[in-house]
Amino acid sequence: MKMRSNILLAVFAAAVVNVAAAAATGEQPSAPSRKFVGFAWEFSRMSLRDLAPYADELDKTPLNGIGVYLNEKTPDGTLVSTHNIMHALWNRDALQPLVPLARELTAHASMRESFIGTFRAPAKRIDWSDDARWGAIATNMAIAAWFAKAGGFRGISMDPEDYRHSGQFRRRGGDAPYEELCRLVRQRGREVFSGVFREYPDVRILSFWLLSLTHTYLASDDPARDAAENGDLWPAFVDGILDVAPPGALIVDGNEHSYRYKAGRGDFARTAIAVRSRLSALVSPGNRDKYRRQVSVSFGLYLDMYTNPPGSSWFFGPLNGSRLGRFAANLHAAAESADEYVWFWGEKHCWADWRGKGPSDERKISHDTWESRLPGMEDEILLQKAPGEFVRHRVAKLKDAGLLRPVNANPGCTGVGDAVPPPYSVWRQKGTKPGRFFRDSVSADGDGSSLAADGVEDGAISVSLPREPKPGERFLVSTFAKGDGVSASVAWKRNGKFDWNVLAPVQLRFGAANAEGWREGEALVCVPRGADGMSLIISVRQKPDTSGICRIDAVKIQPLDLRTIDLFTVGADALGLLDGHVQGIAATDDALYMSQMKRIVKVDWNGKVLKTIPTPHHTGDIAFDDGRLYAAVALMVDGKKAGRIMVFDEDLKPVKEVNVDRGIDGITCMNGILYLGMGAKEQPSSEPHRVNILGRFSAETLEEILPRAEFDYGAETSYGFQDLANDGENVYAAFYTADGDAPMAVFDAGLNITGRGWFDASQGLDVAPAHLCAGKRAFVCAETKAKNGLVMSCTVRLWFPDNGDFL
Repeated sequence: MKMRSNILLAVFAAAVVNVAAAAATGEQPSAPSRKFVGFAWEFSRMSLRDLAPYADELDKTPLNGIGVYLNEKTPDGTLVSTHNIMHALWNRDALQPLVPLARELTAHASMRESFIGTFRAPAKRIDWSDDARWGAIATNMAIAAWFAKAGGFRGISMDPEDYRHSGQFRRRGGDAPYEELCRLVRQRGREVFSGVFREYPDVRILSFWLLSLTHTYLASDDPARDAAENGDLWPAFVDGILDVAPPGALIVDGNEHSYRYKAGRGDFARTAIAVRSRLSALVSPGNRDKYRRQVSVSFGLYLDMYTNPPGSSWFFGPLNGSRLGRFAANLHAAAESADEYVWFWGEKHCWADWRGKGPSDERKISHDTWESRLPGMEDEILLQKAPGEFVRHRVAKLKDAGLLRPVNANPGCTGVGDAVPPPYSVWRQKGTKPGRFFRDSVSADGDGSSLAADGVEDGAISVSLPREPKPGERFLVSTFAKGDGVSASVAWKRNGKFDWNVLAPVQLRFGAANAEGWREGEALVCVPRGADGMSLIISVRQKPDTSGICRIDAVKIQPLDLRTIDLFTVGADALGLLDGHVQGIAATDDALYMSQMKRIVKVDWNGKVLKTIPTPHHTGDIAFDDGRLYAAVALMVDGKKAGRIMVFDEDLKPVKEVNVDRGIDGITCMNGILYLGMGAKEQPSSEPHRVNILGRFSAETLEEILPRAEFDYGAETSYGFQDLANDGENVYAAFYTADGDAPMAVFDAGLNITGRGWFDASQGLDVAPAHLCAGKRAFVCAETKAKNGLVMSCTVRLWFPDNGDFL
């Protein structure tokens, strides 16, 4: 294969469609101009000198900037700090020696969009009529703005949240009447920020809250009335800021309420509209045009929400089984709805590896990085920030792990004879010259075989993803073409039919031809909500007698998700059409065993069927250990539910069996003991229930060797244990559970629950052989596709758990 053409940036900056978790929202991709800024406890007590040795560590993150807090001592010992800006009087000379250091820091890629922390709600209420105090604050703000500009910072940040409940921006009893007081507050806004704009006319002010500070205004039909009724003075202060804001200045409303927003509810998009339109009513009529021009919508994501344990008041559970998926969905929605900036707040962990010497331990900040706590988080930010860079990074990571592989069959377009080989199909527009599609063994892109067209006026070659795509899945789709008249796109199906309007196709972008005349086309696509099919359509439009033969080769649909990797898909020819979904799987180095209701199928790791045997009644889960395959079969004996443990050798020849007195389901063998699911304690097991029976049998004799346990892991289940697997230390049990409950329990040999899992593995689960996953921890799982009650296919994939999968 030729080296990949260097067109990724052009392709993905222009053609990323429904990136990241657009799946969950159906939204369009964010523009590449989005900027991502990290604010955190880790920076709050650090001086610029503290930050300097670790700037290179921050450059390893995808951040555009950070929130910097001034914590600098002057030669006479005076502290110039973001934390005392409202109560001290600063001296500009104290910061002058730090300007060169600041410029060194802001030259780093991770700090070019950094903000100096400034104005905040005071710890004690300041009298609005106190000219001296407000004059000192104005002086400090002007110095902060001067330093920000001199040091190369993008601007300043402010945080008006009333942490100490001083009530600074609320009218109190004894204050002047509301309208009169608002005039004074507006004047203070002008005074405090006049110096800021004088020192830094094109400053950007990122406020954690601007007019979004009181969230009730976002839904109000008359925000100004509500503000007056609440005695709210903050809108008047903002009005004063706008009074003196020059045309080049930008004020960013960070809307910290978004910590709890969810993409699936449309929170980000809905609020963006309200901030842009409805909240302008909170400022005076003369400032409303300026507000619309110079106030930018932004959103903050609270990182601890995605890493805190269940039970925390700040907790987001998984989306589609993944906490990273939840983060990705919210990040995408925030980036899409924001005007320019998305910011992060983090408390318990760090962006940089401080090697134990960075943040103060005053607030018990762990030195674990956010990426280590939520693996893949930085990739998700990178995807929103720079899609082309994301693809290069992700492709390299998958290649290094040996996991970058096409999921479509026959990517090399090989075959016998000159017929177009499967799984490719051809199409011609009626009424046009049909020409000829064929397989060419003369000219190919390195493998001796290609697809070709000659004299086709309007036609296409297509290949489909061999399974139903899932919303949010990302694929790198590519092909090579030689000759004129070739274009390509990824098209989506809805309800089994191509949807050309709502689910718009994604065009592949072709680069320049190499020395042999081959051009590579590729696109990054993310499956949109509503799509149940995905096809690569390679269109051919040749001009009569002038185009010559065109050729197509190296057709690849490659998943880019690190969480799950497709291994192969088997069709109805390998499975029983009427035998229902796959019940269980068992993985060995050489083969995979799959059970349906009345059969067990053995396939190799390419999906080739090696052997099939029938089984009696309902075969549930299966397990392989020490050369033997164990199957849990549910039976009816004398009208009562019973079970049978059946044992086979690796070639599926019967070895022994034993009946048990209960219906059975999940099975696994750990350290010579068979762990066997034996249904619900209280029947019928189809009804939701908490307690399931777990039996333990000798793997050698099949005798029950320990008392039966009543297993309750805290969620209602149906039909008992579905699948069991183990890694030698822990058993992983998959259940059918209600929405919102973890479908997997993790327990040790003593049946102590060690975790709960959020991945749905109810159609088969086993620990993956090391050769499939480059030695990383991974599981093999299965997913069956059925239509009208008939089994159509089963996809087998690797699942790489992230830190949010087991809590």
